[in-house]
Amino acid sequence: MRAKLILFMFGLLLATGSPPGEVWASEKPCDDCHRQVVDRGMGKRYVHMPFLKKQCAACHVSGQTVSVPTRREIETASEPPPQKVKWLRDVQGIAEQHWVLLSPETLGRKLVFKAGESTNRTDLLELPLPPLGSLSAMANDGRGPAIAEVRVSDVRRGISTTATIIWTTDEFSDSLVGYGVTAPDSTKADGKLTREHEVLLTGLDKDRTYRFQVASRDVFGNLSRSDLLEFSTSTTFIRDIPRHERNSASAGPVAVTPRLYRQGDRYLATFEANQPVALSLGIPEETPERVVTAVTGVPGEESRSHPVLKSELDTSLHACDSCHAYLKQGYSHPVNVFPKSGMVVPKEYSLLPDGRISCMTCHVAHGGDYEYRLVKSGKKDLCLGCHTDY
Repeated sequence: MRAKLILFMFGLLLATGSPPGEVWASEKPCDDCHRQVVDRGMGKRYVHMPFLKKQCAACHVSGQTVSVPTRREIETASEPPPQKVKWLRDVQGIAEQHWVLLSPETLGRKLVFKAGESTNRTDLLELPLPPLGSLSAMANDGRGPAIAEVRVSDVRRGISTTATIIWTTDEFSDSLVGYGVTAPDSTKADGKLTREHEVLLTGLDKDRTYRFQVASRDVFGNLSRSDLLEFSTSTTFIRDIPRHERNSASAGPVAVTPRLYRQGDRYLATFEANQPVALSLGIPEETPERVVTAVTGVPGEESRSHPVLKSELDTSLHACDSCHAYLKQGYSHPVNVFPKSGMVVPKEYSLLPDGRISCMTCHVAHGGDYEYRLVKSGKKDLCLGCHTDY
């Protein structure tokens, strides 16, 4: 009964995207002032649901308001406002090449993109969109993608039993897995174009044998399917699959070459980088002219209402408990504790100001490039960061 209740609450969270409690509604959206933070998070592959819905108050606001000076806002009123971007969700992971199909109806006159991470990334770059009819088309070779290396990379048990299916193709294509106990009559698809495919199957029964088949379709509609294969959920495992690590300064500055093609009634945008990178692609939004009205009174005392923010302890630990309390039942690394004596914690693993471990030690706030917003590409790599004898 307890397990069913946990599953119900988890499903309710996924359906609503909102944690329990009241959400503070601001008259001025957070992204008006924190645009760079919003752009950086929204451009990631895995985005925290409240952040995706711009419910910043769920994790950050205590519910009270105070007056704060806005002299800086008044002094910079003549400066151009930061570029607002509607980030697209059609870019796949970390790779040296990225392909994206785009419908003209959803676009303006240009795209913007950036690639890389942390201190080694490009600026926000523009890609003008010429008329679709003026672009050349790629040649269709008439054959489907060559599917290879079909594997089950892991079977896990947590809230539910899951399995991750991976495979490669020799050309950019989408991903589909058909699966079932007697026949592959259920499907899970991912429309992002990639050559390194990964599909997570959830809600599986434990101690069952599943039959599955993968399929990929290229941009011309050519389809290929694998043979019918099997996997079992009777035991859990995690295979150490090599993945692209995020780019680093040691690889040199990130450089990206974009190209545009016509693919039927859509744009095909390709991006080739000099190293594996995460690519953020978006549509620039028109920014209305900013008008700042000073309040009469003592110079410099103009103010507006701003919420009182929670402490770092709250946002890194207590806020997580409000939705993910079930993780305390043995599914998670201990938090609110100090690292063991003599343990060296890498600098990319954030600790609380007093040195304690929190949820944000292993996870990235707002959005990340890796599943569960981990700071590393896989669970084993994550553990090895601190537990070198793991």
